[in-house]
Amino acid sequence: MKPIIKGPQISGTPAQLPTNDSRVRPIARKLSSIAPQTVIEEASIKSTLQDMFMFRDCSAEEINRVTSIAQIYTLQKGDTLFQQGDPAQGFYIVLQGIILLYSTNIGGKEQVSCSFRENEIFGEDTLHGMENLPLTARAFVYSVVILIPRNSFLQLIALHPRIALNAVTAMARRLDKLTEQIAELKIHDVEERLLIWIARRIPSEAVAASINLGIKRILATEIGTSSETLSRLLARLKKKGLVTIKGRLLSMPSCQAFMDYLHQTATRHHAVTNLPVENE
Repeated sequence: MKPIIKGPQISGTPAQLPTNDSRVRPIARKLSSIAPQTVIEEASIKSTLQDMFMFRDCSAEEINRVTSIAQIYTLQKGDTLFQQGDPAQGFYIVLQGIILLYSTNIGGKEQVSCSFRENEIFGEDTLHGMENLPLTARAFVYSVVILIPRNSFLQLIALHPRIALNAVTAMARRLDKLTEQIAELKIHDVEERLLIWIARRIPSEAVAASINLGIKRILATEIGTSSETLSRLLARLKKKGLVTIKGRLLSMPSCQAFMDYLHQTATRHHAVTNLPVENE
């Protein structure tokens, strides 16, 4: 299936759209498919790029060049950006919304692999020769995404080595993050992973704190469990009086008590997993 393009692009025309397609318009104009009172302008695209590590040290001229090859995709909830097996076109940057990546097994069942939110990048693997996409990308909510076409970007970085260096470093950081996540899956049980996820979002030296859990289905994926298990774990924390939950907001009356429980849980798990094995 071809990627869905509901909005205009910055410059250039996707291969599947004729040049006279009414959906192709200059970036500085309002996007007719964008939510009411939402306008995407070239300046906002440039600002997003400048805030990203890959483009943080780029000059204004280099940012302009990247902007000139970018294309905008707007997707309603449930729209598919690309499907598993589609030809790789480039990498993507989320301007607004949430994009979920799914893997599909032999039986056709989909499983959420990861999620990307505003100002996050995905698909960098296409820069080093990936021909077909291994996952399906779908909008979890109304989303706006930038596509940076691979061939145009490779031509660009040949002329601007600094962008190439930043791109390599960004991919290395992503690999480090994935390695850390894999290690956590092996070392910590699911309760510990949830506690660690929450602890990382507690402001330093906070006595009490509130944290936005976001969408529970996505959080469950991030810590490697099911939505049902996540709900049970959160209910357990509530029963212990460590947290209260209202909608997506999790509040901790005592950050110290929460951290003490995390330490006790980790210590208990470490003790259990390191019990000596008796010889038969």
